Amino acid sequence: MSRIFALSMLTAMLALGAGVAWAQFGTANLPSATPWQGDEMLVRAEGRFFQEENQTWGIFIRGASGDNADGIVGYFDWETRGEDPIAGAVRQSDYEAVVLDFRWLLSNGGPRIALRLGADLQISNSSGTNLAIMQSALGSGPIPAVSLPLEWGIGDNALLILEPKVVWFDDRLPTTFGGTIEGFGDLVIIGGGVRYRVDEQTDFVGDVACPVSAHNTIDDATNAVDEDVVWSAGISHELGGEANWTIDIFATNAAGPTPATSAIATPDQSVGVGVGVGGSW
Repeated sequence: MSRIFALSMLTAMLALGAGVAWAQFGTANLPSATPWQGDEMLVRAEGRFFQEENQTWGIFIRGASGDNADGIVGYFDWETRGEDPIAGAVRQSDYEAVVLDFRWLLSNGGPRIALRLGADLQISNSSGTNLAIMQSALGSGPIPAVSLPLEWGIGDNALLILEPKVVWFDDRLPTTFGGTIEGFGDLVIIGGGVRYRVDEQTDFVGDVACPVSAHNTIDDATNAVDEDVVWSAGISHELGGEANWTIDIFATNAAGPTPATSAIATPDQSVGVGVGVGGSW
């Protein structure tokens, strides 16, 4: 999927018009501008499974703060091992983080607009290791992000989302063999998504995001930082019950759902299967 196609898709979404937001959920990689409502908390677990030994997973708790704000606290784990050599060597990545993700509703008319502030707080140094020489590049400290989710309701069945976002990745990463290598840097990325009600219990959900500055992936041939489109597509199905259980099944090339990892594309557009289950308590 080219960046030209992605930008065209975003433009088409904006041209559809505006309406009243009808959902509190976004897509696999983009948030809704609508804060969580009610006294109960939403608990959600999600895993993304790529080829061989590559997977990411997390568990997240979402709660409301009045009618115009909400917050998410969670844990995210990333363990991947490139079975296909990158630049002649197998690469292993390890990452653990506490996730903070807060949203404030700024406008409830026309397009609904929110301010989103988030951060991945690394529990220990993240690392990318060349297993041929057992040397690593290391990341540390928080990865902050800020975005401005906007949404439009189209009739009773569709919700359109636009999210311009900035993520502050490290510009340079220290290595265990001395010196530094280039990191992703300050990433500006623009995403567009749709949530379409197929029937009373099932929604189609999809999104695409295009980086406009800095980097968000690794070139599978050179091991150098690069940029690529991030996307997902799938369904969200309401299971019901006292906790109002939902299950999401989708395909994606995004590393995870957090403010930072939702902007990271897999090398060579490797596609994974995502499964998320959530309920209110």
